[in-house]
Amino acid sequence: MLFDKLGQIFRAAIGDREKVKLAQGEMETEDNVLVLDMLKRRSRLDPAKMEWFSEQQTVSLAKAHSNTEIWNRGGRGLFITKMDGTPTTTLMRFNNIAGSIYEVHPGYIKGAFQKIYLTNAAEAGKTLKFVVGYRNFGEFMMLDPATNAGLVTLAQTLMNATSPKDLNDLYGALLKLVSTTPIIYNIEMADPDTEYSQVLPSNCHAFRAVLADGASFRFAFVEGKVETPTAPYFTQPANIPYEEKDLTLTGKTFYFADDIGTKIMQMVCWTG
Repeated sequence: MLFDKLGQIFRAAIGDREKVKLAQGEMETEDNVLVLDMLKRRSRLDPAKMEWFSEQQTVSLAKAHSNTEIWNRGGRGLFITKMDGTPTTTLMRFNNIAGSIYEVHPGYIKGAFQKIYLTNAAEAGKTLKFVVGYRNFGEFMMLDPATNAGLVTLAQTLMNATSPKDLNDLYGALLKLVSTTPIIYNIEMADPDTEYSQVLPSNCHAFRAVLADGASFRFAFVEGKVETPTAPYFTQPANIPYEEKDLTLTGKTFYFADDIGTKIMQMVCWTG
């Protein structure tokens, strides 16, 4: 049926732009029909599968956990609505207690999983709250005023903006949330082909690195890669600073080396 309709559209005596528009409309309609039919079939088999989201789950961080299972049911998205503990000591793993471990922040993760494991240091009065999405189409995100006060205020300002002055006020508020505190490092590199490093500061969202004389250098974010060049590493060309911004770099270490020695690595990190 869909292909018959598409054939009629492309044989019609109308412009190409109109043909494409009509064809897209037919395909979107067909997609909606198929999705609705699928949902009806699933509801007859198992009404529980019709749920889009779990109930909000609340985990107290007052007690320490070590790879404690806090979820055991198939999910397609994890939506962390509140997390006022310390991210560096509040960690999650998915499906396997030996798998990759992630710092916990308010936000969301899309992807299939079955189990969630929590590790955290005890923090009195701190809480983790989350909602699990069961289907690919679902997205759940509501900002908690206590942990996202700045973003909530910005959202309200944006929705109520009715004049250039309102937008200027919004821009000013945005500037207050971005990184505003510079930290400068000057690291002496006495020896050639020797690994040096600098731990990036907490809440680092941008940094810039360059040798004082503009020479090229090697860098990596994994230890043991730059002294005797071993992948993965990167060679930064001469006279071009290496820069990163708009990232969450807390806990990352910048490793670097050069071929000559007697150099000074100059770095500026922005936190806020």
